[in-house]
Amino acid sequence: MRAAVSWPLLCLATLAVPCLASTNIATVPPAEQLLPDDTLLLFTIPDCGKGREILRKLPMVQFWNDPAVQPARDKFTSRMQEALLAPLERDLGVKVKDYLNLAQGQLTVALTLNGWDGGENGRPGALLLVDTRNKQSELGKMLTNFRKRWTEAGKNIQTEKIREFEFFSVTVSSNDLPESLRKLLPGRSKVREVGDGRD
Repeated sequence: MRAAVSWPLLCLATLAVPCLASTNIATVPPAEQLLPDDTLLLFTIPDCGKGREILRKLPMVQFWNDPAVQPARDKFTSRMQEALLAPLERDLGVKVKDYLNLAQGQLTVALTLNGWDGGENGRPGALLLVDTRNKQSELGKMLTNFRKRWTEAGKNIQTEKIREFEFFSVTVSSNDLPESLRKLLPGRSKVREVGDGRD
């Protein structure tokens, strides 16, 4: 018998909208029109390109980028790279910066009921929607690599095409998460044999 901790269903929806013409890009509907009726919570950035421009102009970000703050900034980023990003990239086999650069248009993260009744049965679902605009081919290669690594590790992945968009979903347990991510998520323990002497 195994004691398992279930993690939410993670659905990755790749709204990789191709560039229709050099100046005419398909319009992506607002997040509330794309999400299911059982959505509990959502965070969306309508345009990541404009969002980055706004972020650069914020006083806090300008202070952070000031040359006078560089020693503290370098020390902080070095520790973050060493303690979090490097182990995470090694565990997942990806470069976080490559994925962040893919978000060109709308970016939405949502929490859905996913059949959860608020009790012990089931868990909410997480949904990620990313509009990559003209970076569709880059996203396709990254997702192909991700699926390959995931299936080679013996983990289940479900793929479904809805219209021209491809969705895939994975159900993960705490054991499926890299050690670097487990450290960030308190209250979850590894799946282990019940009665193995450590209870």
